[in-house]
Amino acid sequence: MKLRKMMLTLVAVLAASVTFAGNTSDLRVFITQFFSGITMMASYAEDEDAPEVVQLMDTAKALKAGLLQYDTELTAGELSEQGKIIDNAFAQIPTILNKIGTSSSEVMPELIPVIQQLTTAIIKNQTKVPASKVDQETALALMLFFAEGKAEQEGVLLGRASRVLQQEIQGALEGLMTE
Repeated sequence: MKLRKMMLTLVAVLAASVTFAGNTSDLRVFITQFFSGITMMASYAEDEDAPEVVQLMDTAKALKAGLLQYDTELTAGELSEQGKIIDNAFAQIPTILNKIGTSSSEVMPELIPVIQQLTTAIIKNQTKVPASKVDQETALALMLFFAEGKAEQEGVLLGRASRVLQQEIQGALEGLMTE
């Protein structure tokens, strides 16, 4: 699968998982649906053993495992040190996203450090995939989509922020389709 087609599929799968998962308040369901979409997308790659596909899958596995561990801790009411960092980052993200006026680029300088902190804590919160196998840039992009989807799912985004983010995702998808 060509990189452009792979990215198009990824954006479509992520948008669909956000929409589907918005119908549930269960974080574990959202995590599972989100990362199942990535696994499905990777299965359509021409060469599933290509280094970029393997790295994407390792990154997704690490993020999923770290998030599921966080969900387990949250459910038990006993957050680990990394769980507390994850929880704090997730609490900050809707506030930042709700500052969006006309473009998400307005909040990126504030949002990216929080997403980086979130991503690092999630990777440290799991033991299934060594951190050396995780592509940080891919992990950051996936967590940006995930965090936005989680905020949508929880209904904590203002209408304006939600509309702008949806339009930007749709625009990205349309841009990939016309290339």
